[in-house]
Amino acid sequence: MIPNQCSVTCVVPAIASNCAAGSAIFQDIHFPGGLVETTNASDSSSAIGATIGRELPVVLVFDTDLESRIAIAHSLRTRFRSQGADSVERALSQWRSSRPALVLVDLVLEGGSGLEVLVEIRRNSQVPIIVTATDDRPESCVLALRLGADDYVARPYELSVLEARIDAVLRRTAAQSQPTKLGCPDHLEIDVESHQVFVGADEVRLTRIEFNMLAHLAANPRQVFTREQLLEAVWLSRSDWQAGATVTEHMRRLRTKLGTAADHIKTVYGRGYRLDLCAQVNPNSNTRLQPLAS
Repeated sequence: MIPNQCSVTCVVPAIASNCAAGSAIFQDIHFPGGLVETTNASDSSSAIGATIGRELPVVLVFDTDLESRIAIAHSLRTRFRSQGADSVERALSQWRSSRPALVLVDLVLEGGSGLEVLVEIRRNSQVPIIVTATDDRPESCVLALRLGADDYVARPYELSVLEARIDAVLRRTAAQSQPTKLGCPDHLEIDVESHQVFVGADEVRLTRIEFNMLAHLAANPRQVFTREQLLEAVWLSRSDWQAGATVTEHMRRLRTKLGTAADHIKTVYGRGYRLDLCAQVNPNSNTRLQPLAS
């Protein structure tokens, strides 16, 4: 727990009332493993940053409430470097000068609305954005989401819930960054969008299961998957429900259809299968690769 400050599990809007904080209590606060930059609560231009290590990804926290920014920075300190601002102008300046992994923006900011920040960032970037607000009306949530927010969290909220929302948004973002085409150009090419596979110029007709098994291996090149893992990822099943021999038989059929391109699929004896690919095509696409059930 931070000296003279409430537990980070407290409800965020209640931080000020639950904490014995004076006007300058947040100067030189040392967190375990990190430091929040020297800040005076009366200096609204200060940004809050948890500087554990420069290699940590940055989360921008835009909120007029200093205590909330401090609590969020402390909550995320082991995984992110938090930087903050309390006004529309300073928020946009902070965003332009950094490359954040995620943005948290409150609807109420000095000099305007957090929606202005949301719209401006979304016009120029696909960075994940979570909007926070004391306004829990459905129409406010719908408006923020339609303007480009990835999630909307109404106050009061527990910091543990906010962390879970952050994790969920980042998982979705990571999944959406999968390339639409995988493989070796002019040899083996897997088109995730059209569900087509080509060996050279020739299309190879695969069943849904065969395609999904190949695409799953290709999306994780050189990673070994056991039969049990493939059952879960491709069949959405488990080894206690379905025999591992099912994977073996489908792999045999897939290799037969691929012909010489089947050399990319390696059997790691005693462990499972992996796919060795020489390249990934179109890596900047935002289409998500999703396994399909049979």
